[in-house]
Parts: sequence; C-alpha cells; structure tokens
Amino acid sequence: MSDDKKTTPPATGDGGLPPGCTSAPCPCKPISAIKLVSLTFTSDHNLLKNYTANWKDGGARFPKPEWTPGTQHPVSHNMDKQVSVEVEIEVTPADACEETGALRGAGPDGMLFEQKGVSFKPGRFKVKLTSDKKLPKKVNAFDFKIAWSIIGTSVSISPSSTTNRMFVTYDTPYNDTPYENGVTLKRMEWVCGKCSEDSNGHASVKKIHDSTGSFDLSASTPSPHWKIAGGANAQCMDLATFYMLATEMLGLRSGEVVYLYPKPGKTTKESLSGLDNEKRAVAGSAPAHSPVTTHKSINPVEKVLLVDRSGGWNNFEACYRFTHPDTTGAMKTRYYAGGALDYDTAQQVMKSVCKESHWVFESSAGAWSICAMPGPTPIDVW
Repeated sequence: MSDDKKTTPPATGDGGLPPGCTSAPCPCKPISAIKLVSLTFTSDHNLLKNYTANWKDGGARFPKPEWTPGTQHPVSHNMDKQVSVEVEIEVTPADACEETGALRGAGPDGMLFEQKGVSFKPGRFKVKLTSDKKLPKKVNAFDFKIAWSIIGTSVSISPSSTTNRMFVTYDTPYNDTPYENGVTLKRMEWVCGKCSEDSNGHASVKKIHDSTGSFDLSASTPSPHWKIAGGANAQCMDLATFYMLATEMLGLRSGEVVYLYPKPGKTTKESLSGLDNEKRAVAGSAPAHSPVTTHKSINPVEKVLLVDRSGGWNNFEACYRFTHPDTTGAMKTRYYAGGALDYDTAQQVMKSVCKESHWVFESSAGAWSICAMPGPTPIDVW
C-alpha cells in the first residue's frame, strides 16, 4: 500500500479551482467584492468653484476626485472633445485570487470607456480610461451618467453607475480682462443654461445680450458685473463688459468692448477707449468762433456728444464686438450694443441709437452746454 495521500482542492461554486488558482492547495481566496472607490475627470477644466450664494466670486475649487460613493461634484468640459477619467477600484479580500477582465463604462450618447486586460488584484489600484467618442458639439448642462461593468470576472463591480453634473462649453473658460471673472458654479449654471444646445458663438452671444439687465443711463457700475445676469440694469459700457465676461466664461474668443462715437457728417468713429470723442479747439476752429466767445476762457476744447432716441445725452455707445464663424463657417463680426440691439456694422449701431449730435463744452464741473455759436446746432440729425 502506498502512504501517498491525495490532496483535494477547495471547492468553488462550479466544483473547480477558484479563479486565479492553477494548482492545489489554492494559495488565495475567491474575490468577494470589486468596489468602485472613486472617479476623477482628468480632462475637465479644473476651474469650477463651489459658490452659489450670490453673483460674486467666492468658494474654493471643487476637489478631486469628483465622484465617491458619498460625494459627487460637478465638472466642466470642452465640447467636441473626448472625456478622460481615472477610476479607482478596490478588490477584496486582501488575499483574493487575481482575475483578469475588461472594465467598461457606458456613457451618454453611446460614449464608451473600455480597458481590456485589467488585472483585478487585491487592494486598490487605478485605471485610466478615455472615451471612444467626443462630447457633442454643443453647449450643455446635464447629468453625465456612466454605467460600469466588468466582463470576464467572477464578481460584478459595485456600485454599477456614477453620475456627475457636467457643464459643456466651447472651450476652456479664461479671462483676459481687468475685471474679475471667477468660474463659480452659479455663473456657470447661468451661462450654460442660457446657451444650452448652442453650437455657434454668435447664437450664444445674442442669447446673453437679449436676456440680461436693461440699459439705464443713470445706473452705477454693478459690482461685480455678473449682477447683470441676475437682472441688474446698467449703462451701455457695463452691459457690453458683461457680454464679454459671460462669453469668455464659455471659452469663446475674438471679442472686445468697443466705443462708438458720432462724427460730423453722420459717420462713426470706433475706438477701444472710452475717452475718444471727436474734439475741436475753440481757437482756429472751422467755422470760426467769435473772438468774444464766452466759454473760450473756461474750456478751450469742445467735444461731440450724442442725444439718444430717448433724449439722453451720451458720450458714446458701447458694444461688444465679436468675430466668429457664422453657421456657414464664414467669419462674421457683429456689434452687440449695450443700449440697443445687435448689428453688422458700427454705422448701423450709431444710426439706431443716435437722434442727433452736438458740439458741447464743459461750462462748470460736470455740466455741459451746447456751443450754439458757431455751432452748427445740432451738428447732424441722424
């Protein structure tokens, strides 16, 4: 008789060796759980701040990872780009048998995240994934849901889905202005919600222009300009500045605030300065001023002011001038006026807002008087 003893491997559900075992006795245990620990969006802007109390800048940037079982943070992302994530996974028990499988995530619009040949070994590890498709080419604010699964392992992943609020912009938000333009959640929610489904920059700028606070010649400068999104009225230069800030929040470029001035002869001067009125010196003017002109000693220089269609006196009409491809792909410039509508040319803006123009002089601190002699008065009736 032989003293050899037969060794029987530990039983599994199907009577075979546990996954990962190639010989008996098995040195490891079957996997009991595969947990999704966290999800980090590595292709997001990483600019979004957790602040919704008011229109001011505030709060800290949302931390990473953006998803855990207990916390889900919003993200912002460029349109027409693939989404990249990093998934953290935990396999238990600590002496679990390693298994190999494919990690798969089914995202919105048929988007797929997949990595084959993943080693599901005991402990925590991370897997980097990039979607096979790009986000749709449109501004959006929606719940970005991913259904997770593993193909080829004995245990399913848990939880089997993740959800994060996602804001989709044309490009990365930026700020090349002297004004504060922090990317707060309240601001991003407003601009992406207002421009939802847009795929053309001019369409978005028009929505921003048409749905904010109204023109008020007597209004003080809002602080911050984002109060205009909440309905605050403002003067034309502040409205135009807000259009610019909201547009830059969407990542759109090729825009700037310009100031339009009436010129004698019913023409328009376009400038980047808010102090660029047409001027003339009293001495040597044409037509000539009388030698006994009363205001010569008070103020030797006159400038042109416009009277708008409501009877208000203005130095200029401020616009947000935005250049961007139109729906046909051709570059197009539009003037989004702070006190009026949107137009193709500066001349169209001035014709719309200006009733008449006058030579004026400062007769006392902050007070302006019309120069009737030699005039003409008015210079032009538009």
